[in-house]
Amino acid sequence: MKVLHISNKPVFPTIDGGCVAMKAMLESLMQLTPDVDHVYIHTPRHRTDSSRYPAEIQRPLRHETSFIDTSVSLSGALKGLLTGKNYNLSRFHSAEFHEAIKQLVQEKSYTLIVLESLFLVPYVEMLRAVSNATIVVRAHNVEYLLWQQQAKDASFLKKWYLKHLAKTLKKEEVDGLNKTDLVWTITDEDAVLLRKTGVETKIATIPVAMETGTSQPDYNNPDFFHIGALNWEPNKLAVQRLLSTIWPWFSHSGSKLHIAGSFPEGNHFPQLPGVHFHGFVENARQFMTENGTLIAPILTGSGVRIKLLEALAMGVPCITTPLGAAGIKDAENVLRIADSDEDWITALTEFSGATELRQQAGEKGRAYIGKYHSFAIVKNLITESLAR
Repeated sequence: MKVLHISNKPVFPTIDGGCVAMKAMLESLMQLTPDVDHVYIHTPRHRTDSSRYPAEIQRPLRHETSFIDTSVSLSGALKGLLTGKNYNLSRFHSAEFHEAIKQLVQEKSYTLIVLESLFLVPYVEMLRAVSNATIVVRAHNVEYLLWQQQAKDASFLKKWYLKHLAKTLKKEEVDGLNKTDLVWTITDEDAVLLRKTGVETKIATIPVAMETGTSQPDYNNPDFFHIGALNWEPNKLAVQRLLSTIWPWFSHSGSKLHIAGSFPEGNHFPQLPGVHFHGFVENARQFMTENGTLIAPILTGSGVRIKLLEALAMGVPCITTPLGAAGIKDAENVLRIADSDEDWITALTEFSGATELRQQAGEKGRAYIGKYHSFAIVKNLITESLAR
């Protein structure tokens, strides 16, 4: 089997949850077959660093063909309104990358092409025309829902525009996925949502592969942390909620709150006692094992929280919302779930004062990852989905 894996941003370095999920898929494919090529788009927000890539998997394109300027512009947004095309998707299409991928696919007879995320769907028609490969889209979440959720609390003009984005994205999401051979969702919940939305293509749930490893969290640490890219709206809203309505009631407890994540610039979060901002951390695993309990008061989004999976794999105790727990099987036995602000304050109080509780939660999380997210399990699920 010859596989081409295309991502809409560099997988290495793994600076956010999307990169972690893409890296896991790439590694899963490499366990399936030794003949895997990988190409990617790099953008102003996700710059390329080819030195961080394993040399055996990167299929080089000319540097200029893989760069796409996805910067938001007023003219681009207006053009999207006038043409009825979704501006979010159109920003990831370029004629240069289109031709470079076309040439690569014509040169090598791939049997499987995996597109990471909906944002690469605009290339499907070209791939279909020049290749007989099975074309799969890895759906990290149900994209239109993210914009639909953000529109709820937006001001009037912004609400109107976000609703427009959600509407056009929903149509293009369904139309685009229906042109592929197979969709791999990360959760069963997203598979159901896509089917209800009108996706008729075969859908299979392929969870993110994780290794449990041997790292040992410090269960004596009563602190809390949040980690995630702060240019992703669900993470930004979660931190805003945490600092505005939850932590102020807990800030004098003696526990500290550590907030880490790439792209912190432009966010004006309140400065509170006991809160420490770390920005991007090079070693996320070390950060997570050293700073107590992961807290993720997620309010929007779909799919699964990759940082939650990473934390569970390392035995880190986790507290999140019902939405944050989406995609986690038997979530109530693996995570502490808190919904209202009062629930959160109760959970923080309990976890800050009980070493045994933190350790029990961490051990359950590690066992869960071994049961549902091992590379062997994911490899088998991929094989089964392709054989259908």
